[in-house]
Order: sequence, then structure tokens, then C-alpha cells
Amino acid sequence: MDKLIAQTQEKSIFFAIPKMGQIALACRDAGNIKTFIETGTLGGATSCWASQHFDYVYTIEKHAGFQEGNVRRLGHIPNVRFLTGDSRTVLAEVLVKVGPSILWLDAHFVGDYEYGRRTKDECPLREELLAIVASKQPHCIFIDDAQFFTGKTTLKLDASQWPDLNEIKSILSEWNVILKGWSVILAIPKGNTQLLKTIKKIQGS
Repeated sequence: MDKLIAQTQEKSIFFAIPKMGQIALACRDAGNIKTFIETGTLGGATSCWASQHFDYVYTIEKHAGFQEGNVRRLGHIPNVRFLTGDSRTVLAEVLVKVGPSILWLDAHFVGDYEYGRRTKDECPLREELLAIVASKQPHCIFIDDAQFFTGKTTLKLDASQWPDLNEIKSILSEWNVILKGWSVILAIPKGNTQLLKTIKKIQGS
């Protein structure tokens, strides 16, 4: 691992909170998953982390300027594809090409810094989840910033753009949807009781 990848991955939640990384890798191992897909690349931290643990990494960023910078800095990583565009459409295009995957959904805005507020486009999660369901694959799904979907935020959001937890569970009816710590919603395919036990063991350790 080169120094730039090592330093960049430290900003990823999967690196900074070791139990999060352990849960993601438990999902990988349980489903023999080789692909990691991210929406909302931002600075590429999670892509760098995933590149060390998965054969194929796809990361989608709507803001062309952000992604151009990521390609300049991190484009040499051989197993990461940096994609630019609206995750509502680009994610669906990726999903038809891959098998079961780990998905990290973080394309929604988190304040004035993010691209979403400037375009009044706050949250693509609803459409992302519908694309995942349509793929008919047993993906494992991590959704960042759970507080935005559970009403536990002081930010003024356009409620019509943000599915609440009940809607998320309704869309993901074939998944067990778990509200974990660390402000993350996790969804794993129903019927995988051993993985559920493993996750609970990791969280409690």
C-alpha cells in the first residue's frame, strides 16, 4: 500500500471505527462478495479503504470537480473506477454489471459544503434503493448519516427528498434493516441468520 492510499483511507468510517470495517468484511465473507460500490466519493477515503479489501471498487460522485481531483490523486489505484454523474442513474448502470456487492450510500448532502445544497438536490437515496432492489441481488447496504432519515437533525431539509426509516424498510422489504450505532443504517438480506449473529458479536465485543 502506498503512503497516499494509507493516509487517505484513515478518513473513512470503515478505518476510523474498526468495528464498522469488521462488519463490512463479515458481510463480504458471508456472501463471498468481491465488489464494493460507493455513492458520494468526496475525497476518496472510503474508496482507498475498499481497494485494500475488495477486488473491484466503483465510486460515484456527482460533483465533477471533486471527481477530477480524485482521479488526479488516486487514479493509479488499479481496482478502483471513479465514475462521475448522478447516482440515481449511474448506480443502476453499475448494478447490471456486477453480482452481490457491498454498497456504501453517502451521496446525500451533509451541510453547506456539499454539492447537493447548491443545486437544491439534497438526497438521491430513494432512487438508489429502488435501483438496488431492481437488481435482484443479495447486496449488503450501508447508509451513512442515519440521523437525516430518523428526524434526529437540526438541519432544515426538504422532507420530500428524504425517505424516513419506515419508507427505507418498506423499499428494502427483502432485507433486515438495522439501525446501528455510528449513525449508520445497515441492511442485510433476510434469511442470513449467521451473519446477523456475527454482526451482533462484533458490535458487542
